Amino acid sequence: MKTIYSISIVKNEADIIESFIRYNYSYLDGMMVINHNSSDNTEKILENLIKEGYNIYYIKWDKIMHQQGNVLTKFIYELIEEKNPDIIIPIDADEFLVSNNRKNPREELEKLDMNYVHYIDWKTYVPYSKEDSKEFIPNNMKYIRNNEYNEHEKVIIPSKLFEKLGLELENGNHDCNKLPQKNKAKNYFLKMAHYPVRSEDQLISNTLIGGLNTFCIPFREKRRSWHRLKLFDKIRNKEELDLIKVAHEYSSRSAKDKPVLLIYDPIETDFCEDLTIKYSKLSQIDIQHNLINYSKELADEFRLIKEKNIKIEEKLKKREKEIRDLQPTLKWINYKTKNVLSRLKKKILK
Repeated sequence: MKTIYSISIVKNEADIIESFIRYNYSYLDGMMVINHNSSDNTEKILENLIKEGYNIYYIKWDKIMHQQGNVLTKFIYELIEEKNPDIIIPIDADEFLVSNNRKNPREELEKLDMNYVHYIDWKTYVPYSKEDSKEFIPNNMKYIRNNEYNEHEKVIIPSKLFEKLGLELENGNHDCNKLPQKNKAKNYFLKMAHYPVRSEDQLISNTLIGGLNTFCIPFREKRRSWHRLKLFDKIRNKEELDLIKVAHEYSSRSAKDKPVLLIYDPIETDFCEDLTIKYSKLSQIDIQHNLINYSKELADEFRLIKEKNIKIEEKLKKREKEIRDLQPTLKWINYKTKNVLSRLKKKILK
């Protein structure tokens, strides 16, 4: 049997993190979860799940600005060194791996050829109504959008191949840098069920904080997180949010302004040992609390950068003064130049 681990960066996912762990753990041997400065109860829920016995390799990541691909690449190599898994599945907190045969995805994972990075499609779920479900379990949302609007793939990585080729994970877990075409394989037996929109409070909180985080990324590509920044502008301009439409168009340019066609396709959960939600009181979303805490983190980061810049400016000013003090005066330069020319002239005349 293969040893299979997942790896995830999570931030303010209290409404879904418990379901995410309970479901995905059903086909995994362990999970590496990197908590990126969550200001809600994500950490408390994870701590409770660890106490229950879930094999979670838990890491706190306190950097404000980061490139997700770079961070996950760093921790993938750490995971390989520490746990030596055969397969690593980069997976976000709103994603649930499913099998087309509606059985435990483990069966298909065991069949994977370790000479390839495997690419699987998304199945994006759409809330059927605007009701805010206080307890999110995967089968609470039963409708997906048309598959043609899923423009991204997700990767499943054989760790030895990743290490051998010195690969790097791209942002969003959609591809691997430096991966030769011959080592890419499309997998049609597995899909990633995707739940990006769960409630209005969750959407607003994640969009505002995620948008601010995106604005902070140095040298950011214009297309980076375009769908999130589009939503950010809608919220900033106080436009009404249609949850079904937002989920239908999420991260898809081709779905924009198209009719919302939903397909009934609930995921199978019978193979899961326990999907009972125990920490619903910790899963409530407080937009103001999350935003205030993140604003404080940004202010602290800005202060540190300003202090660093001030120290650099002071060092530069000191160095400039030292250089000026070492430089000769203009009068001395003229005298020295005349002196040198005079001696050269005497030598030539001789």
